[in-house]
Amino acid sequence: MKISEWIDRFPGHIVTIHPESSLEQAVDQLLSESCVQDIYVVSNEDMVLGHLSHKRLASLLLAEHRPIHTRRQIMERVVIGSAEELMEGEFVFARPDEELDDVLCRFVDHDLQDMVVLDEHGVMVGGINLNTVLREIRKRPNVIFD
Repeated sequence: MKISEWIDRFPGHIVTIHPESSLEQAVDQLLSESCVQDIYVVSNEDMVLGHLSHKRLASLLLAEHRPIHTRRQIMERVVIGSAEELMEGEFVFARPDEELDDVLCRFVDHDLQDMVVLDEHGVMVGGINLNTVLREIRKRPNVIFD
């Protein structure tokens, strides 16, 4: 099954924030959505600029509570700024013309819960949620890969 077919059948909800959002706003957004582990930073034109994982946000927010800090952790805490400054600029994504079974290993390899689907210009056209994929595999194991 093509990714475009998957997102037509199972439109995923991708959590997004604007580049100027603060760390606290990103964490609030993350906590307001159930089963969300990944947030994408997007421009006003829906161009995906970067990715913030649950683990990264938790690490930044809890940095001051660690008994020992690495130099990097101290610097990250000192320079905490906008989502654009905190995001990972390189992130995993899918394209509409890819096969779903080719994309699934990326979820596991990169510890993702949600994966954004981008067109050839980097504009978000949808998303895939790993829980939805797993639910469908449990219901109909052969349907997904046809």
